[in-house]
Amino acid sequence: MGTNFYAIRFNKENKCRHCLGTGFETIHTHIGKASGGWTFGFHAATTYDLDPENGGTSLMKPIESYPEWISYLEQPGIKIINEYGDEVTLDEFKALVESKKNEKMNHTAYVKGDHRYTLHAEDTFYDADGNSFTRNEFS
Repeated sequence: MGTNFYAIRFNKENKCRHCLGTGFETIHTHIGKASGGWTFGFHAATTYDLDPENGGTSLMKPIESYPEWISYLEQPGIKIINEYGDEVTLDEFKALVESKKNEKMNHTAYVKGDHRYTLHAEDTFYDADGNSFTRNEFS
């Protein structure tokens, strides 16, 4: 069992009736997953640039490191939620990631080892700080 985490923001240009009560469309970006006995597994995501000079959503930026995730999550208007809809502060999220750094299991090590997921090994990697990332979808 594990818990997925998402970055959400509200797209104020698109009204939506499924909007968490805000009146605006929500954009969810999968950050990754915390599972018992495993280091935090990050999703190497592509996100919308929030630069207002570019209309707020004009550029796509890949996120392929922990510092890039933190930089994205620090932007105004971004909230972190877990898969149950509970809001998590940035400090709580950082503490969670840090608390899992020494767990025995690591997704990148597992995939790159002699296991059934070696088909996607090229899309799974470590960032400069040794955090596990994958470009593949996962739950």
